[in-house]
Amino acid sequence: MRYSLLKSLTVCATSWALVLSSMSAARAADGAAEEEASNLTLIESVTGTDDLLNVMPGDNSEQVYLPEDGQDLASVSGDDSSISFRQPVAAGALTQVSGEGTASYISEDAEYDVHLQAVESPDPRVLSDGLRSLIEIQSASAPTEYAYPVRLDDGAVLSVQPDGSVLGTKDGDIVLIVPAPWAIDEAGTAVPTSYEVRGSDLIQHVNFDSTHRFPIIADPVWFVPLIIAGGRIIGQVAINAATRAAAQRAAAAIAARTIIKSVSGRVSRKALRDCGLGAAVTGGATAIATHLRQRGDGRWLVRLNGWHGTVAASVGGCLATRIGK
Repeated sequence: MRYSLLKSLTVCATSWALVLSSMSAARAADGAAEEEASNLTLIESVTGTDDLLNVMPGDNSEQVYLPEDGQDLASVSGDDSSISFRQPVAAGALTQVSGEGTASYISEDAEYDVHLQAVESPDPRVLSDGLRSLIEIQSASAPTEYAYPVRLDDGAVLSVQPDGSVLGTKDGDIVLIVPAPWAIDEAGTAVPTSYEVRGSDLIQHVNFDSTHRFPIIADPVWFVPLIIAGGRIIGQVAINAATRAAAQRAAAAIAARTIIKSVSGRVSRKALRDCGLGAAVTGGATAIATHLRQRGDGRWLVRLNGWHGTVAASVGGCLATRIGK
């Protein structure tokens, strides 16, 4: 059997961006709630939404299924084959869904969350629609390996390929394609990651260390072939085009997250009010220790008095000029 598709498959080094809405003084008091709401669209700021299918968890779709409970099986189906897999969702995780269809399985106890998207086929003549699963690793105490138990057609097996991708094969034909994995941290730095097959489980290893910044995003994408001919998939060009598009989105996200200026110091309560962040401050201190980082897209990351968030250029710039005054 030939695996010509996988030999030329581009490794998708997709990045991501932690983007929160700009805020006014009235919304600053609700910073924690605003940050929670942003979890629903965090992943979409990286992947984009152009290729998303608005499939709600629990709804029937011809080729993909997203579960309402994150520990239930998700599935991808083609004309002649079907696969199901369970995600590494923590017990008791709550399901939240964005307007675009990203399902987020959020856990209060685990140090990671899982997100699932139904995505359009890069070439519907050849490949089914697929599922993109993203692991959002929150801290260094999170696990370094994540198991996806996979159910394949009888007689099919999983195997890791030299380029890091995984194939499901049956009687010499490919019935599942999982391109090589990627993982990236908050700073846009690639994190070493790889797949391992243990029986019918696909394991993703994410080897972060003390040099990486959290959160970290890691990603497998699942596709099922529609046309199988002599073990080869005709859709090589289509898949490569899809991975190139993802890499371009990654480059844009990295550029937007690049820190071009950092400022730390104490800001008076009056200055915080004048700049529109007075409502975010509690306690009686007259000057608040504040840390500012300006991003490449003009927004500022702000940390002060236990609160943190992303603010508009006008707010961050105002604070930067009032440090120590």
